[in-house]
Amino acid sequence: MASAAAAGLVVLATASGCMVMSPVQTDEPYVPADGVPANAGSVALRDLSFVSTGTTGAGVVVSGNAANLGDQEVTLQMRPQAADGTSSSAGVQVQLRPYQQVDLASLALSIPSVQAKPGALTTVQIVAEPGGTTVTQVPILLASGYLATVTPTAGPTGTPTTSQPAGEQTPAATDITTQPEPSR
Repeated sequence: MASAAAAGLVVLATASGCMVMSPVQTDEPYVPADGVPANAGSVALRDLSFVSTGTTGAGVVVSGNAANLGDQEVTLQMRPQAADGTSSSAGVQVQLRPYQQVDLASLALSIPSVQAKPGALTTVQIVAEPGGTTVTQVPILLASGYLATVTPTAGPTGTPTTSQPAGEQTPAATDITTQPEPSR
């Protein structure tokens, strides 16, 4: 009986040691998307990625979601950076109304040249005016599978605006103040 109790204590001590060496996985941050999150001022970017046709130096489409969580209109700019840390002159710009959420891929925001191929990361400077600036690594994804329709177009690039006359919204834009709270 005493040996059974001693064996039980040994098993218990051994099993508790596993917990010390391995963190609880629910305590580890996880981004369940292909893109990356980033914040600049009151703008929250989620699932941010660049979609490419596959060649280095080709144009890319900006994909992801941008939400202005503040009560002021914000100008959001994204510019890839060169290896020396300088910002490229090519980039995109979007106007976000207060509490507006936008699907960036549906705006067809195109950057004419990014010096990385699919599978790589590229450094991007994100500026929210008013607000702040952040620099993050954005993945370049290949335009295949569910991203096959997200490709650069031969049309204009750069600075679409999501500002619409009062009461109108683009299909890509949603006023997040009118969205119902998710049930919990």
